[in-house]
Amino acid sequence: MSCSSTINIDLANDLGNLVSRTTAMVEKYFGGTLPETRAAGEFDESLISQVSGLRDRYEAQMEKFQFQNALDEVFKCIQRANKYIDETMPWALAKDEANKPRLASVMYNLLETVRICTTLLLPVMPDTCDKIFAQRDCYQFGGSGEDTGRAGRSGRNGKKLLRMRLLLCNTRTQTTLRLTKPLLRRMP
Repeated sequence: MSCSSTINIDLANDLGNLVSRTTAMVEKYFGGTLPETRAAGEFDESLISQVSGLRDRYEAQMEKFQFQNALDEVFKCIQRANKYIDETMPWALAKDEANKPRLASVMYNLLETVRICTTLLLPVMPDTCDKIFAQRDCYQFGGSGEDTGRAGRSGRNGKKLLRMRLLLCNTRTQTTLRLTKPLLRRMP
């Protein structure tokens, strides 16, 4: 296996890990429905600012046909979100009912990150991304892509979120990120 394949497998596993952890916690702590009451806290701004600028960085790389660099930008956000889980410790927040608004904010930030990253990965991993959207009961906004990759547009409050299965297996064919015909067909 090449170094490139190993890196891509690791990155795809990071996405699967983020999706799996996030949806499992939303289901466990909120029964799949996020409340509207939220409270911001430490570490939020770091994740939000990184994800908020993702679309612009991604598009800049795609405009230069630097596809791997565009993907790297997405996976930096995915890695940051996985670190955010460790920093915010949702399992500890869940132990005290008074922390529910903070926990809801953490879960919202993670779901928003999943939505944005999944939208930007759609040209490269169309089947996996479609499954993430379908199982998350998420939708892409604006049809034209105007809201694609913009923060603050995730999920419908009070709407039941469906639990996602682990989508990414540890097989080369399913986890290796390759720029193939689907990418070229979906590019404007």
